[in-house]
Amino acid sequence: MHAPASLAETAREELLTAVLSAHQLHATIVAVAGYCGRWFENEPETPQGSFHLIDQGHCWVRGASLREPLSLAAGDLIVFPRGAAHTLSGQRDGEGAADPGND
Repeated sequence: MHAPASLAETAREELLTAVLSAHQLHATIVAVAGYCGRWFENEPETPQGSFHLIDQGHCWVRGASLREPLSLAAGDLIVFPRGAAHTLSGQRDGEGAADPGND
């Protein structure tokens, strides 16, 4: 049995649906993560596109498809339409993370 969605989750899903519908895309939210302190998450290359919608806080994203690390904050959406490998982290240097462009 699923717990009822919170108001924030419902708003997040409605926003995502509106953005994707404008471009005739469909997506599934597979995780809602929260981090603190020094952290990183390596996202592997995928055969389909991927995206991250930042609903609070801030993070950095880096990867071979980006010229330099990009700062993201609440309200930002980043899309990798071809599923490029990338790393999300709490610090600009991504310390401790594998280089997603050279695996």
